[in-house]
Amino acid sequence: MRTTKESKMSTNKKCDPVPDKDFDYPDKTTGSETAAKYRKEANKWSESKRSELFERGMQVIIRNRCSEP
Repeated sequence: MRTTKESKMSTNKKCDPVPDKDFDYPDKTTGSETAAKYRKEANKWSESKRSELFERGMQVIIRNRCSEP
């Protein structure tokens, strides 16, 4: 069990600032090109097609969520 002095010490301790990370990503990757291809195709879908695919996707998500232990 902590004493009062120990608990005060732990709350007064300041965290060291985390330096900014330098992320260097390429402009094009296989994934970004594939996403652009399917995004372009999906923009052509009608509202009913989008709605149908959304419902099917939600069923997959819910089914997977319910089957998790």
